[in-house]
Amino acid sequence: TLDGAGHARKALDQELDTLQAQKDAHGFDEARHTTLVAAKPLADQLVSLQQGHTKATKAVADKRRDQDEARKAVLQEEKALPALEKAEADARAAEAAARAEKEEAHRDHAALAIRQGLKPGDPCPVCEQAVKTVPKGKAPALDAVETRLKKAEAAARSAQERLQHARVSREQKKAKADSLERELGQAESQEKEAKTLAGDVQAALAKAGFKADDDASAL
Repeated sequence: TLDGAGHARKALDQELDTLQAQKDAHGFDEARHTTLVAAKPLADQLVSLQQGHTKATKAVADKRRDQDEARKAVLQEEKALPALEKAEADARAAEAAARAEKEEAHRDHAALAIRQGLKPGDPCPVCEQAVKTVPKGKAPALDAVETRLKKAEAAARSAQERLQHARVSREQKKAKADSLERELGQAESQEKEAKTLAGDVQAALAKAGFKADDDASAL
């Protein structure tokens, strides 16, 4: 831990001070002094490396959290797509039905116009056969049919736009999740590297004769 590394460095400083005092008073252990002098830069380096490792560990946690949230956002978008696709298909079908209704209404209107003024026995304006009976009919409400078609067309456009927006949003969120996944991999590599470097320095400290306590050796 950082506290352990700091403690290790503090212990080295204190021992160096003690040896310096012993030197001034009674002489000193030159070999031990040399070892400690060599170990001090390593202890300083270990503190820096462990600080880097702590930051790298936090970065991994942050990236993993962000990546998890991004993946959940993608799943939510994908779950919403089937309903939007069905709504778009239904709206298109309603539009087609309204258009067919309009065409039928216009045919009926044209037929009614042709029958206007005909009497039994008159020649049919279309086939020129004598008309035996003149069918009765009611003029279709063309304005109402046209209004229904316009509403159906607007609803179909709206449904298509919602579906398209959802698809674009899904792709954007997926791209973000993929990017965060790559960043997470990089952060994990940096964390591993920081841990390895700190371990190497700790091993060098041990080789130099400094035995760190359990807290100082833990990363």
